[in-house]
Amino acid sequence: MGQEEYKVKSLKIIFPVIAGILLGLFSFDLTFGIKLLNLRAFIITSVFFIAITLCIWYFYSKITKNNLEKDALTFIPFILLIFFPLRYLINIPENLQKGANLPLLLLLLVSLSLFIGLKALFFENKLKLKVKINYKKILFLIVILYILIFSTLTILKHISFNSTAYDLGLYDQTIWGYSKGRILFNTVREINLLGDHVHPILFLIAPLYWIYPNVVMILIFQTICLALGAIPLFLITKKHLNEKAALMIVISYLFYPSLQYANLFDFHPISIAVPFLFLALYSLDQKKYKLMFASLFIAGLTKEYIPIFFITFGAYLFLIHKKKSMGITSIIIGLAWLYINMNVIIPAFSPGGYLYIKGTSYFALIKSKILSIEGIKFLVTNKIPYFVLLFIPFGLGIFSFIGFPILLLAIFNFAILIFFQPIGLQGIIYHHPLQLMPFIITASVFGIKKCSKKIKRIAPLFILTTSILAFIFYGPFTILYDLSEFNPKSEYVNNGKEILSQIPKDASVVAPNWIIPHLSHREQVYTAKHFLDNTTFTQKSPPPEYIVFDLSEAIIDPKRSARKIQNTHLDYLFSNKEYGIIDSKGTWLLLKLGADYEEGICKLNPFLNKEDYPYLTISIKEKELIEKC
Repeated sequence: MGQEEYKVKSLKIIFPVIAGILLGLFSFDLTFGIKLLNLRAFIITSVFFIAITLCIWYFYSKITKNNLEKDALTFIPFILLIFFPLRYLINIPENLQKGANLPLLLLLLVSLSLFIGLKALFFENKLKLKVKINYKKILFLIVILYILIFSTLTILKHISFNSTAYDLGLYDQTIWGYSKGRILFNTVREINLLGDHVHPILFLIAPLYWIYPNVVMILIFQTICLALGAIPLFLITKKHLNEKAALMIVISYLFYPSLQYANLFDFHPISIAVPFLFLALYSLDQKKYKLMFASLFIAGLTKEYIPIFFITFGAYLFLIHKKKSMGITSIIIGLAWLYINMNVIIPAFSPGGYLYIKGTSYFALIKSKILSIEGIKFLVTNKIPYFVLLFIPFGLGIFSFIGFPILLLAIFNFAILIFFQPIGLQGIIYHHPLQLMPFIITASVFGIKKCSKKIKRIAPLFILTTSILAFIFYGPFTILYDLSEFNPKSEYVNNGKEILSQIPKDASVVAPNWIIPHLSHREQVYTAKHFLDNTTFTQKSPPPEYIVFDLSEAIIDPKRSARKIQNTHLDYLFSNKEYGIIDSKGTWLLLKLGADYEEGICKLNPFLNKEDYPYLTISIKEKELIEKC
């Protein structure tokens, strides 16, 4: 064997071996934690993964008749796993504790997707399929399937008492009021919603409650809107790439973790903007300006700052399409609309002005985020990881930045999330990324278009890979939700329904965060936390007639109560002699104003047992009443 041939054969094996060693160390840390590193266990784990990588390398090459030396290079991305100790520098929020290994999984996601991407790049001629496919039919089938699956999931989530006052209950109360032809003071949020956010789109969707007056109507409508974003996205991608690529991009969009998180997180008007923002981008690309402005107009009805897109689209028209008068007109419309929202409508319903910058100015807030040590620290440890999670599902963000001019259309919205939204890493589970999603995804399409023919052929598959892996590694059912919790037939749910059925439809009521959406079709419904720590409630005339309470582990579930119910709240509630417990079912309690306090207090007795309810600490002022039970 010659020296050169020996070097080549050494090259064949070194990358799979290194990949095996790093996968072994990575897996050990994922399972036990690096602090418990045992040399013997590490050697066994490494040998196991070295054997796996060598087998994958050898047999994959033989089966596909690929070049062994070239295939060995596809294992290079696993070198990224050497950075796994950096996960100890990232603080995972309480409501994402199921995803405590998220930083490790992200490293694995990047390595795996690049591994698959390199294989596709080197051997893309092996991927050709000679099968005639009707891509449009598959598109509509996928969209309908998504609507059916996620409509079902959101309804089951709601019925099983996993939806919340913030934000399903508060929007439901307002939309219900609009459907009755009334602008109600929102007792859940304790403000008229037009003083919180400007979303006149709610007036337009209120007639849904004429068809069926139930909150599930807006949950289904939200799902339909998010799914329909796939159609203009397909048309954009089809024009610039091809139908096969368009279908892959659409599937990637529907697997996008932030899309699914937003879909499952109650209801938000900005969800309605998503298909119209996609349609605006499609219309801009097609130079169908009337359709573009109509789309931007409807999107602008969903939140007070969404009209800002009139400014960025106007600048694009002015600079790129050379439509100077049209661009200037669009910018003027955007500025005027923003001014009316921020300086006319919101102050009319909220005398204190815009709540999210209360007490400071825009520039002062931005300055504090950029120049302060705390601001920089928060940006590095929370916001940057947050944006990483947004870009990773679409080809690790590579193609989005290649197509960055499209990203610039959302530049102000990126700034809003950086400077004005208090969310950090946990932001992916909320609705805020929806305003960026159409631009991140469409920028990817334009980025792919700029690449070489070979990259164009494999890029959609690479994006599909990263999207599916992102769904698997940090999708909603990986780090936040458990499908077993969405059980509408459980004893817990049946007990809750029985308790709620005893409350008259027009009665004023207090309830915890996760029960409010089942009671929000009324003029007066208050969150338990506001009732229990706000002394102004004692001055209400008359005070709320009913209090419904649930002492299950929902109290300590950060998804539902965010630990807002404290022991002091429970002590106050059950020591208040104005209310007596009139019924109990399982962990559910119903209290009524003026009911016999002493007679009802005995129903509280089971919850004082620390063995059965270790998460509860209830102290009753008059202990002798409990002792008599």
